[in-house]
Amino acid sequence: MQVLDTLDAGGQERFAVYLANLLPRSRYHSHLCTTRYEGALSDLIAGDVGRLRLGRNWRYDVPAVLRMAAYIQDHRIDILHAHFDAVFVSVLASMLPPYPS
Repeated sequence: MQVLDTLDAGGQERFAVYLANLLPRSRYHSHLCTTRYEGALSDLIAGDVGRLRLGRNWRYDVPAVLRMAAYIQDHRIDILHAHFDAVFVSVLASMLPPYPS
């Protein structure tokens, strides 16, 4: 699962959308999570990419972390790829079962 703060038109956001769209579906179930809000690039995400928008308002938004951990567990996600500011939330969510890497 790609994890980033927003989908505003920037370099890391374009990379995350590109990667989520191009992962081979025969090997991976692609997911994309925005921790704050979506943006201009949200329309470019393929229809078969799982999406999660947390709507996090502050750094220590515990309900957002718990929603992310529940999504990870429900979709059996093993790998998190966090971009820049989303690392903090990703680390907290990965400390909860099922402990993705």
